Amino acid sequence: MYVKLHGLTLVETTVVIAIITIIMSLTLVAVQSVRESARRVKCQNNLHQLGIAITNFTQSSRVFPSLLANRGSKGDASFEQSAFVTILPELEVIVAKNDTNNIEQTPPPPILRCPSSNEFLGYRYNYGSGVRALGKLDGILRIYKGLAPSEITDGLSNTCLTAERMSGKDQTKPVGVASLPAYLTDLGFANDCMQLDTPTTFVRDVGVKWQGYQPLDLVYTHYSTPNKSHWDCQAGYLHQLITARSLHSGGAFVLFADGHVSWVGSSMDLAAWRAWGTVAGHETVSDTSP
Repeated sequence: MYVKLHGLTLVETTVVIAIITIIMSLTLVAVQSVRESARRVKCQNNLHQLGIAITNFTQSSRVFPSLLANRGSKGDASFEQSAFVTILPELEVIVAKNDTNNIEQTPPPPILRCPSSNEFLGYRYNYGSGVRALGKLDGILRIYKGLAPSEITDGLSNTCLTAERMSGKDQTKPVGVASLPAYLTDLGFANDCMQLDTPTTFVRDVGVKWQGYQPLDLVYTHYSTPNKSHWDCQAGYLHQLITARSLHSGGAFVLFADGHVSWVGSSMDLAAWRAWGTVAGHETVSDTSP
């Protein structure tokens, strides 16, 4: 007796292949989601550890670290030390000290980089609201001067210290920071920056000189909410419009001066976000929730 064996028809084979493809696609999405969740947790924990280190430094020195501390003759950029370098001993991290005029600097330790992005330096210090008058810095870290906690009259829990940062117009274009001429006020500078279409002058490799040299490599501002799509700009030491950005969808992690880390959504109230950027603005806002 012969038994006739039947194979799969072309339609049945196509259906099986389609089902396998769908299963593989769903599995890949799930794996990617798990990996990104792990990267988000690591990114948040990095900021938490930075908060502990800065708190320890502040308790021992009674002031927050200055954005740039001069370790040599005044005005000699090769002796300037950034706040990131200042707190490294609190993190038990040792790196080779570079001449900060040399762009080929030692890469920062992993704790200063968010694993979700390829940014050379993944976090930056709060340089203020971005809407102050000339010469009146309102952020928490100052050049050559450390603020005492008592000077932060808005409250440590209401003042941002550090945030995630990517260079460029948005999450997909980390190209650099546009250079603009000198301005009398932040608002005039900001208005021109927001209207830029295609900047002609860029500062590239932003963040590479993380050990010192200039604010541009070390800061972000609160003019726009996280992940806002517009060009970042700078005009000398005083004028910086550099937005907090991340590759996380919908916002970025922010470290506050009291050491807690919060997720801040891109749709957060702008007035509240700018209020978090000042140390003594005494702003009254209706909603300051992340």
